[in-house]
Amino acid sequence: LLFILHRYLTALFWFMNLLKNISAEEKNILEQTAWVSENMNIDSYAVGGYVRDKILQRPTKDIDIVCIGS
Repeated sequence: LLFILHRYLTALFWFMNLLKNISAEEKNILEQTAWVSENMNIDSYAVGGYVRDKILQRPTKDIDIVCIGS
């Protein structure tokens, strides 16, 4: 149980740090993407170099989005 709790808290801490590294413009783009995805009833995910660069706290040039749905 402690192992599971540790993994959960580690992931939560990592995610919170990732959110600190998102600019206002990126946040706006991601929020708009989420709104459209929700209204179209499809899943969408940020993928690729954008996610990698955010994890490594490097500057990004673009956001790759994959949409899954019909």
